[in-house]
Amino acid sequence: MSINVEMIGTGLVIQHYVAEVAEKQHCHMVSLSDVFTPRGWTTVQVIWDLSVKPLDANSCEYINQVTSHPTTEFIAFIEKNGTTFEDAAAARQAASGDHNRRETPLFAASIGRRALARK
Repeated sequence: MSINVEMIGTGLVIQHYVAEVAEKQHCHMVSLSDVFTPRGWTTVQVIWDLSVKPLDANSCEYINQVTSHPTTEFIAFIEKNGTTFEDAAAARQAASGDHNRRETPLFAASIGRRALARK
């Protein structure tokens, strides 16, 4: 299990990842994540898939894909707060997209440093 705590948009997200695949070049993890928002607590399911694909002897492609799914609790939470699913999904997409655009290059650089240090 891996626990990750971070701000994504205006929400503090506590992710409890369990690896379903944990291989050298592929990691697929699933989390039922707690989210603390300005309007209270809720949960979402997050699937995080990371992989590395060799391109040639000296380079590779890093793939970082994150997918969120609403929980029953999340649907009740947005209904209670007068938010449509479409608006909530758009807000989540914008916040997660911005977060991943900033975070992915940092992950890639960290992986690269580790690979070079092992040579």
